[in-house]
Amino acid sequence: KKKRYRMLLIGFVLLEMIFNGYQILKQMDYVTKDQFLKTYSEVKPLISKYASLSNEFYRIQNKIARTINDPMLYNYNGFYHYSSLSGKQNKQFLTDFGLRHNLILENSGDTTLPMASLLGVLYYMNNAQDIRDVNLSYYQKVDPVVYRNQYALHLGFLVSNQVKNIKLVENAPLDNQNELFAHLSNYNENIFEEVSFGDLEHIRKSPEEEWYVVYSVSDFDRGSVKIYFDDALYKNNSEVSLDVSNVIYIPKGVSNVRIESKNKVVVKVYRYLHENFEKIYQEISQNQLIVQENRESYLRGIIDVKEDSVLFTSIIKDRGWKVKVDGKKASYFEVA
Repeated sequence: KKKRYRMLLIGFVLLEMIFNGYQILKQMDYVTKDQFLKTYSEVKPLISKYASLSNEFYRIQNKIARTINDPMLYNYNGFYHYSSLSGKQNKQFLTDFGLRHNLILENSGDTTLPMASLLGVLYYMNNAQDIRDVNLSYYQKVDPVVYRNQYALHLGFLVSNQVKNIKLVENAPLDNQNELFAHLSNYNENIFEEVSFGDLEHIRKSPEEEWYVVYSVSDFDRGSVKIYFDDALYKNNSEVSLDVSNVIYIPKGVSNVRIESKNKVVVKVYRYLHENFEKIYQEISQNQLIVQENRESYLRGIIDVKEDSVLFTSIIKDRGWKVKVDGKKASYFEVA
């Protein structure tokens, strides 16, 4: 009798698995071959033209991409791709600085100009008609859909010894960016200044200023969080996660921002102070690492150092890395 019940239970489980699998496959949406080839034919020539060579290193943020694995498909140093973001430390880094926004943990989203510069994002690619996720006044248009970041930093550069004293907090990506940049340099003014509001889900701002909104939801929400700029739908984030703060750029010219969600939204608003970032950039860009060889298993570069200094690199700490200075093994530490 027990054996019969066990067999019935196994049968029900198998039927449920088959039914659920069928429903998932039915809902999955694949691009057609024509769609894939259209995107490939648009992106591949651009990557061939702008990707870093074997004697240099910089990253590309490609918003024309089909998947998060496109850096591997097109062979370029991307802003993100799946294999480089699968480690726990890497995910934590992205979360701490507001670079993750989806339930798909490996998927990183838009970022601020200071973080894009810190990570060496030299080129930004976007074929949208209305680009509002970055401030293009800080980028030089070099192709119809390609923009060059004039503040992109090299892979490594000398920083203040205070970088060892960075302390990060949870769910405060722009506060963490303030903390990071303040310790990289000797300039202690914030890049992002928090703005106080009453009704944080309906924000009014001066059109001459540029702001960032950081928001999270109170409960698990697989529904949508809709963001409106001057009553026009700007972004529909269909998947948001509890442990990730979402960072949205509000460009100049926008006066009203409205955020809608099925659940309670926790919102913080920041004014972006570009003049403060400019001062920090001028200091940390003075002495940068010049990459001479960029290979699959190693990087080699030169930098002129006249006294004991700290070299900061945007390579996320991972297993297998070794550092040598003038041919001798050197120690390193994790900043964030």
